[in-house]
Amino acid sequence: MENIKYVEINGYNQKNAIKFKSIEDFEYFVSDNQIKTIFYGARCITEDYYAEKRYINCFFAIFESFICLFEYKLEEGYYKTIQDYKDGKSKGFTSGEDYYFSIQNGLKDQEAVNYYKKTYFLSGKDYRDALKHGFIQNKLVKEHGYLMPIMGLIKKKALENNIH
Repeated sequence: MENIKYVEINGYNQKNAIKFKSIEDFEYFVSDNQIKTIFYGARCITEDYYAEKRYINCFFAIFESFICLFEYKLEEGYYKTIQDYKDGKSKGFTSGEDYYFSIQNGLKDQEAVNYYKKTYFLSGKDYRDALKHGFIQNKLVKEHGYLMPIMGLIKKKALENNIH
């Protein structure tokens, strides 16, 4: 799906809408109808004006006066492209924010992002260096029942020798 422009939205009214059940069906529709602009963002799904607002993430296109959309739920944030959505979903990301955070820091999946955030690495490079040089990931949690915050790079053996 090349040459498609993605435009972030600030909400919309859902009159004349067609909802797709899968991202693949939506992607096929966009391709088959040669749609060149896809909108993305979160839209309010609360019908009662006075109720607490609830939102759902979506991609949508306008085709012959219809809004054609695919909706999905995430904990936080949303994806900016269909390819990002598919990539994030395949890597187990629970939020668009974590997906883009992983790209910025060179982290491979949601588990790596969770570990990175819990262990206080100073940078994505610091994290990658730790993995490359044999530093531990979640082994201490499993063996000792608690998480050791790792500030910078600490060798596994040195860390194990200091746990008593």
